[in-house]
Amino acid sequence: MQAYSRFFAGLAGRPTIQTRHGKQSMWLTRELFSFEPIKDETGKVTHHLLHLGTKKHPLGCLAFTAHRDYLPPASIHLSIHAGRWHVSFNYDDGIAEPSAEETTQWLCSFSAAELSSVTLGLDRGVQIPLAASASDRQNFDFRAIEKKRLTRQEKHKKRWQRRQARRMQGSRRWKKAKQRVAQCQQYAANLRRDFCHQTSHALVADPAYKLYVLEALKVKNMTTSAKGDTEKPGKNVQQKAGLNRAILASGWGQIKVYTQYKALRAGKLCIEVPAHYSSQECSHCGFTHPDNRRSQAAFVCQSCHYTDNADTNAAKVLVKRGVALMLGEGVAKKKVKRARIKQQKVGAECSKPAGAT
Repeated sequence: MQAYSRFFAGLAGRPTIQTRHGKQSMWLTRELFSFEPIKDETGKVTHHLLHLGTKKHPLGCLAFTAHRDYLPPASIHLSIHAGRWHVSFNYDDGIAEPSAEETTQWLCSFSAAELSSVTLGLDRGVQIPLAASASDRQNFDFRAIEKKRLTRQEKHKKRWQRRQARRMQGSRRWKKAKQRVAQCQQYAANLRRDFCHQTSHALVADPAYKLYVLEALKVKNMTTSAKGDTEKPGKNVQQKAGLNRAILASGWGQIKVYTQYKALRAGKLCIEVPAHYSSQECSHCGFTHPDNRRSQAAFVCQSCHYTDNADTNAAKVLVKRGVALMLGEGVAKKKVKRARIKQQKVGAECSKPAGAT
């Protein structure tokens, strides 16, 4: 009922029937749960208990660690995935948050030079997940220990997938192997989510920048399979599959979403600009040519001989496009196209006279 009410109000998509595989979640209102902080001898809160059910019909309790102080919410979402439980909720803390229109008007009052000084371009890539345009900002990438752990988890996942394939489907040992595979996949997803949260927080927490510019990338279209069909089989299917995995592992979509909502809360703005030829355009003179990018990391302009890192140069190009968009047309918003279906009366075709078109 809650999902359909949000759908009819235009706040979410049409709900789908939940499957019994993967993440399982449920929504509980205030009368079905209560929180209890547990303190040690010194009075410090060590962990929290979530009591489920009512006094007459208790269901049990779950111990959890709170990431920050919270107020009792009106409802919670309880989920389990890969054998791990999670509780999530939100509430209004009363802090005034400027709207996107107000922040846009404030930034549009800047001059081109002032706006360029407070704008940070962010180029998303496969080798480097996020490259900044400023020389004082380092590129954001996974740490060496994190890459090592991801490689180890990938080996564990393949090993348990082979074990699952050899076991009888539906048996107890088959379910155990399936859960191990899900745990390995969940580890990688949690690590990517943590990296995107820390990266977006570091970007928004920097007081030197008020505007963040990203490429308008259609990640869903970029990661489609190249298999094709029986009539038109695809080409370089394995190479495309590897590229799709690398793109999804870089967290392009999560970095954009997290930076956008955190920037709005801090009174800043995160926008997207067209991405065409941003890696071939010179940020110094504007000359665009495929030969400007000698390799994945080297950029040498064929006109003015300006040299820079290819990702850093692309991020600087995004800064110019973002400033031009803000001062020229503002932040362009796509209009929602609404299609209207006209129902034809039954028998309308039969009522037409003979020879009519």
